[in-house]
Amino acid sequence: VYAESEDLLDFELLDDHPAFTRNVTWKDGHKSKQCNLERPFILFEDGEPSYLYCSSGDGDQPYGFKGETYIVCLKINKKK
Repeated sequence: VYAESEDLLDFELLDDHPAFTRNVTWKDGHKSKQCNLERPFILFEDGEPSYLYCSSGDGDQPYGFKGETYIVCLKINKKK
């Protein structure tokens, strides 16, 4: 579920917009679909969310880890 609010009291639900996906574009430009993105942590800079950190790993399906697990850092892009 994804919702937006200007005042944190009244929210507009946006059914056609996912809150996030498991798709990651890496710094070198290649893309992958992670088997999991879990244990989220948001880094705030100057009171604004700037990065989302999640534990993750390689694999073909949820909880189907193959090999290494690691932390990913995803830049949060502000809606324009």
